[in-house]
Amino acid sequence: MAEAENFFWCTSGCGSGQIHDTGHDHPIVICLHCSHRSCFHHNVAWHQGLTCEEYDQLLADPDNFRSKLEIDNEAWAVSQREQLEADRAMAQGLLEEERRTREMRERRDREERERTQKAIELARQIAARRKAEEEMSKETVGRTTKPCPGCGWAIEKNDGCGAP
Repeated sequence: MAEAENFFWCTSGCGSGQIHDTGHDHPIVICLHCSHRSCFHHNVAWHQGLTCEEYDQLLADPDNFRSKLEIDNEAWAVSQREQLEADRAMAQGLLEEERRTREMRERRDREERERTQKAIELARQIAARRKAEEEMSKETVGRTTKPCPGCGWAIEKNDGCGAP
């Protein structure tokens, strides 16, 4: 059986071997005896996190090797930074918009208070003028009229009936 084309000895040293029917198409071999994972293609313990192609690249140039996971992680980190910058820019834009809205609301409130203050001052002036006019009218009525002996209403006596 050990002479079969797809026979594989477990790389854990448990002494067990088995036929691996899927061969190089699915290179992970899981030992039926100890459940150890091995690489059918490289005849080593399974290179977790690396495809067989990446493992070949690692063996060829260990100093400059970067796995797909590392490349993906770097790309993810870049996208996270870009997203963070975009989020920060959006937040700053929202804060600026909120600041402008608040300033505009404060300006409208201030203008409304000023208009109300002016209206109150104008109403006071009108009331003071009316009061002064009323006092002058009472003074004039007091100077130019006498109470009617019959009903008591203020009547104005002028030149009389005009008889000689």
